[in-house]
Amino acid sequence: METSKETRLDTILGWLLVAVAFALPFYIAIEQNLFALATLVWLVGLVRSRGFRRLGTPLDLGFALYLAAELISLPFSTNLPQSVVYLKRFLLIIMVYLVGSGIPDERWLRRVLWGFLAGMSLYSLWGIVWFLQHPDMRLRHIQNSMTTGGLTMIGATLALALALRTRERRLRWGAAIATFLTGLALFLTNTRGSWLGFFFALLVILWYTNRRLLWVVPVVLVLGYVAVPPAQKARVRGFFSPKWESNANRLMWWRTGIEIFKHYPVFGIGDVGTEKMYRRYQRSPDEEPVGHMHNIFLHIAVTLGVVGLAAFTAMLVIMGRFLWRTFKRLRDDGVQAATALGAVAVFVAFLVNGLFEWNFGDAEVVTAFWFVIGLAVAVWRQSAQTLAEEPGTD
Repeated sequence: METSKETRLDTILGWLLVAVAFALPFYIAIEQNLFALATLVWLVGLVRSRGFRRLGTPLDLGFALYLAAELISLPFSTNLPQSVVYLKRFLLIIMVYLVGSGIPDERWLRRVLWGFLAGMSLYSLWGIVWFLQHPDMRLRHIQNSMTTGGLTMIGATLALALALRTRERRLRWGAAIATFLTGLALFLTNTRGSWLGFFFALLVILWYTNRRLLWVVPVVLVLGYVAVPPAQKARVRGFFSPKWESNANRLMWWRTGIEIFKHYPVFGIGDVGTEKMYRRYQRSPDEEPVGHMHNIFLHIAVTLGVVGLAAFTAMLVIMGRFLWRTFKRLRDDGVQAATALGAVAVFVAFLVNGLFEWNFGDAEVVTAFWFVIGLAVAVWRQSAQTLAEEPGTD
């Protein structure tokens, strides 16, 4: 009787994870409520099965270092109540453990991936229809353009990896359709940092799926530039111009951020919004104070100092190493290997995008990021179990 209840609970959790995957790009309230419900069911299952000791992952040390840096910076914060509130960001990391331990096998992995592809496709299709009604605006049908760009970047990256790596025909076609829709939506956001993140992810995916297609990339870029509307041409040209407004603003924000860091180098100003401190260091009253530094590494340096930057970088190194080793362990063309490759590519895209945006502080985008990292943890667990079950394996 107990086994039946646990199986039923696992099934409920599985379908909740499918719902979470589908809801990722939509309204944050819906996504967070589903996330909370899935977490509650997951915790009940862990208590019933006494399975907390099996939750450990190779990522634990990285998360612990980053959390320790946040806690160390608290006494030095320029706004302690806000720093305490911002600690809630760590609750989102639960997504890694929820997805990583809540997807027990390849069957449920496929279901969750289908939920992700369906949700991203519907979200992108909605956005494309919205753009057709507002052709003079950057795509932002639910969130702002930068958040939409970050979400579609993650969606297009994972979908492309699934489309090119897995042999399963239905999944490949579904992923291909999702890649087209999310890729088009990403393009319509006019978010250059997300474009650049997807570009580097594309290179990673092609390198490990079909290197002969790499030569096609520059040809497609040139032809695409010729074909796109003038607004997109201007955005592309803006990549290389320091006088382009958004480029000039970032250079200004980064210079001011470096000045703040010089005065708070060890523990930073605390994990707070930077508007108030920015006003003290801005060079001109015409500058618009910003709440973050539009660069994940500079923002961490400003808010948590060298201590926090070292911990944050260590977390990323540990995470990148884990993702790489998980992918290299899987040498076939199955859904697990495709998911692992997608996670590596999403990691690259997220970091490149983060050079121009504080995407680590964007709840919608970072939740999707942690979800993909959780998929990699699930694949790691499944592959480790498979190896343990093979005859002659120690």
